[in-house]
Amino acid sequence: MLIRKVRYIGIIALSILIIVSIVYSENKKVFSSDNLSQELIICTSLYPMHIMALNITANVPNVRLLSITPPENGCLHDIQLSVTDMKILDESDIFIINGSGMEGYLEKVASSFPNLLVIDASEGLNLSHHDHDTNPHVWVSISMAIQQVQSMGEQLAQLDSGNKDIYLKNTEDYIARLEELKLRMHQDLSNLKNRDIITLHDAFPYFAEELDLNILGVVQRESDSEPSARELAETIELIREKEVKAIFVEPQFSDLAAQTIARETGAKVYALDPASSGPIHPNAYIDIMGNNLQTLNEALKE
Repeated sequence: MLIRKVRYIGIIALSILIIVSIVYSENKKVFSSDNLSQELIICTSLYPMHIMALNITANVPNVRLLSITPPENGCLHDIQLSVTDMKILDESDIFIINGSGMEGYLEKVASSFPNLLVIDASEGLNLSHHDHDTNPHVWVSISMAIQQVQSMGEQLAQLDSGNKDIYLKNTEDYIARLEELKLRMHQDLSNLKNRDIITLHDAFPYFAEELDLNILGVVQRESDSEPSARELAETIELIREKEVKAIFVEPQFSDLAAQTIARETGAKVYALDPASSGPIHPNAYIDIMGNNLQTLNEALKE
């Protein structure tokens, strides 16, 4: 009887172990290159995150890269998730976000998809604040973009350990190209004497800090509305007082306000691209920043 009882208990214990293992495997996603039929679906929240991920995941087997933000979307603030976006997130395994407050819908995502793994590319960055709000445009700084790429690459390598070496090699290669771009921009702008600029929106504080540019004023803090008459008047007075030569707009938005200011002050209007939208191509971010370098050289030369 004792032997039968021991066997019975052993069978029950084994059954419980099997059930627990099944439940655990269903709730915890395990990624491995050994299972070649398993597809890893990675979704990005914003265009710049998508371009970074495009480089980091290059040639990684069984990875499908999606995005919930159309590449032509200019304003990244206050994006509302559509039914299509929710479907994309539902089928995704990993969600890469910019973080630092840019994605205001994260609570909804967390409650709707508790098993979705989230990579916050801005975690650990030293961010600036305005009126107690964090400025989330960290990728516009090449140095911070490099840190984001490093973080994304390391986390993807950890989550998909079977392809770790490919992720890390891709990350290393892309960072090397970004470092070359950063060096070129610093060298080309090192002799500029005129470093005072006016921007239409508040997308460039990290960019300006890195390149030692002085943003004297921002015409409008909110990108989804035209500046008020008071904002226009204050900007016109500032430009005249400081003899500012250049006003920088973003190609994603209307430049009507900037053109009005230019007519009143004689300052010229130039386009600086924050890389918030553009072509889906691995070189897109580098190309956009290269164009920004040419624009700065033209606008600020004396």
